[in-house]
Amino acid sequence: MSRFGFELESRLTVNIRRIHGLLIVLILSVHSAWADAAPVPISLQVPILFKILSLDKNLTRRAGETISVGVIYDSRDKNSSRERSEFKESVGQDKKLAGKDIVIQEFDAASGGSLAEFSSRHSISILYATTGVEKLTEEMIRIARDQKVTTAASSLSYVEKGFSVSFEVEDNKPRIVINHDASKDEGCSFSAQVLKVARIVK
Repeated sequence: MSRFGFELESRLTVNIRRIHGLLIVLILSVHSAWADAAPVPISLQVPILFKILSLDKNLTRRAGETISVGVIYDSRDKNSSRERSEFKESVGQDKKLAGKDIVIQEFDAASGGSLAEFSSRHSISILYATTGVEKLTEEMIRIARDQKVTTAASSLSYVEKGFSVSFEVEDNKPRIVINHDASKDEGCSFSAQVLKVARIVK
């Protein structure tokens, strides 16, 4: 093989390896984006969530004249910001829970503010975590136990770590998932009707 032919083959080999590497990065990036997204669309989660929470015997007693929902998101995370917007839009179509007006309060994890102070100041009754705020999981759970706040999340992984309510897809349909021990620690008292249709984890 001539020197020119050898150099050409070497360059082609290097370029092929670079292209292969870029494809791997692209595939992993796409997979990560899908993995971080909520398994059930937020527009479906909201009406189901509010329906089952209206059957929590203790929620309406703990709440005041209105029910304050704290949406926890991170403005630096694209999926988190999108879910926050979709949650607000979905609530706008159904502004009452158990006959009480719903008030949305937002906490941006990027702000560096105190989540405990936010929850206390706004008398949060329901804390909803979007994807992208997993680093606050332990803090959110601790606040929920201390202040008797019901936790819910867009992603099932939160329930597996100690949140009360989330969703999964089963047979192409959304299904409620409830962490029974966590819900009791938060002061929830779901009706037998809710527990019957949900998948219960401990």
